[in-house]
Amino acid sequence: MERNVPVFKGAASRRNLGTVNEAVKFIIEASREYGKIQILATGPLTNIAKATLVDGELVDRVERIVIMGGVFHSHDVIEAVYLLRNDLYSAKKLK
Repeated sequence: MERNVPVFKGAASRRNLGTVNEAVKFIIEASREYGKIQILATGPLTNIAKATLVDGELVDRVERIVIMGGVFHSHDVIEAVYLLRNDLYSAKKLK
């Protein structure tokens, strides 16, 4: 079974939290069209956080957010995975 998965350009950096982009628009529009949605986050959470700021009711239409994040040990130091460390503000916003 072949499926087309939409991919949209998102925020260029965590400093773009104030910018509405294609990814933010898609998250909001998909949640309005399909009702409860699930989001699989494979990168920084900037676009999801921005979408919640633009549409305050989005949180009611998101059933679950799966974050592909974690930690790893390197030379006895615990490092946060890139997508959380790269935009900690957005990650905290979605807490």
